[in-house]
This record gives sequence, structure tokens and C-alpha cells, in this order.
Amino acid sequence: MPEEKIEPRYHVWFEGAQTGTYTVLDTATNKPTVLEKLPHKMAELLAEILNKP
Repeated sequence: MPEEKIEPRYHVWFEGAQTGTYTVLDTATNKPTVLEKLPHKMAELLAEILNKP
């Protein structure tokens, strides 16, 4: 039986990593949230936590 692929609800963009600015998009509401002055490791952890099933 093929495993069902679950799309993550949240997408975190790391383009602003040099400035510590990250964008989190909630795909359920299509609302972006901009986080500023966030350490890169915290953004990675946030992405991991938000997308846990």
C-alpha cells in the first residue's frame, strides 16, 4: 500500500537568513507571518515543530 504524502501546513522561507528575517506561511489560511531578528537555528526548530503530524 503506497504511503500517503501529507503536505506540510506551514512553510518557512529562509531567504532573509542574513538579516534574521523569516516568513512563515499558514497554507490553511494563506496568511504569511514575518518573524524578524530570529536566530537561524530557532527558525529551523520552528519549522520542524509546526510541521509535526
